Amino acid sequence: MNRLWLVVKSSIGKKELMALTGFCLILFLAVHLFGNLNIFRGTAAFNWYAETLHSLPAFVKIFEIGLLTIGAIHVFFATILVVQNLWARPHRYSWKRWEGGRSWGSWSMLVTGPYILLFVIFHLLQFTLIDKAGRPISTIVAERFQQPAWVAFYAISMVFVGLHISHGFWSGFQTLGVQNERRGELRSLGLLVSLLFGVTFGAIPIAVYGFKNLLQ
Repeated sequence: MNRLWLVVKSSIGKKELMALTGFCLILFLAVHLFGNLNIFRGTAAFNWYAETLHSLPAFVKIFEIGLLTIGAIHVFFATILVVQNLWARPHRYSWKRWEGGRSWGSWSMLVTGPYILLFVIFHLLQFTLIDKAGRPISTIVAERFQQPAWVAFYAISMVFVGLHISHGFWSGFQTLGVQNERRGELRSLGLLVSLLFGVTFGAIPIAVYGFKNLLQ
């Protein structure tokens, strides 16, 4: 227990926990994306996917608790590290300053992090924590994404997700000890992963809006 406390107390320990939880969240996004791609197979396939999950309530509940715990740890230590950095160097994150070598992903982390947290809460309120009144999930998704404002909001949100992952992916490996000579490769891989999530997730609301019969 004392050793764990020493890890949590140290700056590098906090960063390592952020990296590990960040990778877990990326893995969840991959699973979530794989399931949501059933939308492109049509109404029956998408509803089958949702109903299969609902038929496993114990598994889903354990998964949700684990995901909530991981997300809370990630947000908690991210907040602590930001506050500590601002306290130590109050001008470090000045919006008017562009440090050489920094990417758009790293520069925007203070914006994309809180935005994604609010988006996740909003997303849950729109699709998970609602009274479905016996309606299939395909109907709810179709109704939401037949409104241009919702489509634009979700598409823009995926840009924020992509930016966040583009920096978090490679910096997480750096934190966990990957050598500096692999930095260029990790940056490229991080960019590829961020584009995969951002473009694919963003394409879902656009496709539902553009192809009216996709979920009918």
